[in-house]
Amino acid sequence: MRLNTFVDHHICEADPELKNRMADARWVATKIEDQMKVHLKTMSPAFIMKEVRRIYHVSISYYTTWTARDKCLQAIYGDYGASYNLVPIFCDEDPNEIVRPPPFERAIGRPRKQRIKEEYEEDIGRGKNKRRKMTCTRCKKQGHNSRTCKGLPASETGRNNNTTAAELVDSVPVD
Repeated sequence: MRLNTFVDHHICEADPELKNRMADARWVATKIEDQMKVHLKTMSPAFIMKEVRRIYHVSISYYTTWTARDKCLQAIYGDYGASYNLVPIFCDEDPNEIVRPPPFERAIGRPRKQRIKEEYEEDIGRGKNKRRKMTCTRCKKQGHNSRTCKGLPASETGRNNNTTAAELVDSVPVD
């Protein structure tokens, strides 16, 4: 047989990206299950993608690879829910055994505050932990701020003169 002409342009339906709709997660899981049993630690999804492309000449997505790896792990080790239901079977129950809490060991340093102090109690503390009593900037009384103040301003002065608000109230004639 002799080749007369070479046609470089093909009209067949070949996929240049090597995609195949039949290469789903179940198919990949059956193909890599034997390798997963031996090389579990090194079988990352990226490694599985490279192996499937190298051996079977099929390109698969990361999602398909991850799902296939998950199916292999379930086939090898079983389902998490089923193994969790087996936990009571593995427990040894002894009615004569008494379970006691661990011994109490006091930690180093000052114990933490375990209660909220009342208003009349003084706070003893340093830095950020020390509470300051709230003082109103309008009436100069403690216990509230200027936004919630209901009294008259105590030391407010006019812009041009030095009269206080208390002096203004006293100087207004009462009819």
